[in-house]
Amino acid sequence: MKKFFQKCSMTLLIISSFVFGGIIYAHEEMPDNYSVYEPKNADFEMFPYYVNQNKRPTSGGACSSDIKLLNLFPVKSVSVSAEPKKYVLPCGVPFGAKIYTDGIIVVDNPKKCGEKDFLGIKKSQHEKTLQKGDVILKANDQDIKSTDEFENVIKNSDGNEIILNVIRKDKEIILPLTPIPNEDQSNYSAGVWVRDSSAGIGTMTFFDPNTKMFAGLGHGICDIDTGNMLSVFKGTVEKVSIMDVQKSQPGEPGEIHGYFTGQKPIGEIYSNSETGIYGKLACDAQTNIEPIEIAAKQDIKTGKAQIITTAEGNTPHFYDINIDSINYNVNSPTKNIKLTITDPELLEKTGGIVQGMSGSPIIQNKALVGAITHVLVNNPSKGYGIFAETMLTNSNKIYQTHNKNHE
Repeated sequence: MKKFFQKCSMTLLIISSFVFGGIIYAHEEMPDNYSVYEPKNADFEMFPYYVNQNKRPTSGGACSSDIKLLNLFPVKSVSVSAEPKKYVLPCGVPFGAKIYTDGIIVVDNPKKCGEKDFLGIKKSQHEKTLQKGDVILKANDQDIKSTDEFENVIKNSDGNEIILNVIRKDKEIILPLTPIPNEDQSNYSAGVWVRDSSAGIGTMTFFDPNTKMFAGLGHGICDIDTGNMLSVFKGTVEKVSIMDVQKSQPGEPGEIHGYFTGQKPIGEIYSNSETGIYGKLACDAQTNIEPIEIAAKQDIKTGKAQIITTAEGNTPHFYDINIDSINYNVNSPTKNIKLTITDPELLEKTGGIVQGMSGSPIIQNKALVGAITHVLVNNPSKGYGIFAETMLTNSNKIYQTHNKNHE
């Protein structure tokens, strides 16, 4: 009898721990908003969570519903909106991105010279010097958009102190800078390495024929030296040509090798964000794939799927993958889908996921469900993806903001 009660107590403890953990997870990490695309049923599941509608939201409207753990325990109230189906052109084509930053980035720390560094500021005041990762916005109230503009301010300073407006860790601060003369006393310098632009190759995820907006990469472009997200002052979309692919090996991610063709830019970049590159194309995307529906995140299932990517030449192809698991954590928007490349042809060509494939569309049940974002370095056949719904939502927000700012 004692053993029976011990087993019952242990079982109850496990169940209560599961329920309690499920409630905490739902409150902290599950999304607060969901969309159902008409005429689909408004009830849905994201095992072990279920959403049952007491009444269906009207078209374009929303209603409140409860998420239930195992369809038994209410854990969270969420908003469910009914929206028309949304269609985009999936791409899977490589593109070049040239980004000119909003301000200039300090990519190396000031060098030291005796009791003073090359900024003429004492070591004891080092926290008031420029640091790696700082973004210089202004110098003596003059907007700084390029390294040439910054260099001219330094050269024309006659060695007098310059007041800088700098962004550091998302906060704007004011820093003094005292230029020092070069060794031959003929000019002045600031003693830091700075950069005002970056360029790279990625994969375009989709094109929206209604807005002419595109989305790509599924993650942001960061500065190679500082690791910070690049803030866009202006940017262009360029045509590229793929030369070859360096295959991925365990511990060594591969890379798509290509080059900018030098032709006229085919679009503008509006935003570089955590969830991808967004902008507007000058003409419709060149693809022979028909428009397809964007899937709601709760409609994505584990199991077979495909990606569209360009592993050679300039023509995208479909390749088989498996969606291993789905994570609805809103705090990790670029790792919501865990996937495995299963297509023998792609594995032979690339060894799995390689740099440059980020943004490759993920297709399941004839709908766009996501885009590749990351590779698992130690097992390059596996990686992560972002929900396509997330990218489309952000694309529409950026489109509206840009239009409002340019009215």
